[in-house]
Amino acid sequence: MLTLEEVNENRKEHGLQPLRSLPAEHMSKYDIIISKRRERAKDKLLDYLSNPDNKPVESRKEYLKIINIKSAVTFLKMFSSEELTKLEAKALELRRLQYSNRMALIDDGLLEKAAEGKAPEAKLAYQRFEGWTEKTVTEVTNTLTLTLDAELQAMLNTGRGAIPVDAECETTFLPERI
Repeated sequence: MLTLEEVNENRKEHGLQPLRSLPAEHMSKYDIIISKRRERAKDKLLDYLSNPDNKPVESRKEYLKIINIKSAVTFLKMFSSEELTKLEAKALELRRLQYSNRMALIDDGLLEKAAEGKAPEAKLAYQRFEGWTEKTVTEVTNTLTLTLDAELQAMLNTGRGAIPVDAECETTFLPERI
């Protein structure tokens, strides 16, 4: 038998007002059939989405194929956007639980290779388990150093109004005209 909450979810999806209590005859055959279809579809989606062997779903349109429904309208009557979001979150949680077993095997392999002295694996092990990161330091100064070839330097030195350029000078002003 269906609960009052299940009946009200079904009625809400079909635009009907919720019931305060189940009627004496319980539910109509229609409500029972729709509720069972919805539960089967929900189970299929959850099984598919939580299985790490299945390829990730790119859009919710693919759900129609997974649960074997041809009409998007029927699908939208079965599940609200909020319900799908909750279902996806639950599937992700289940998928991660399955990954955790696999990750333990991967971690064991990584630690074995690192213990053998393999540098890339040791580096990755430190990054994964110790939170180690490579730090890159970039020093920025406000000094501009120009390296001029001999021809350009001669041109600047002999030009009209030119300022002689010293190779050791850190700050050089170029003439207005060359």
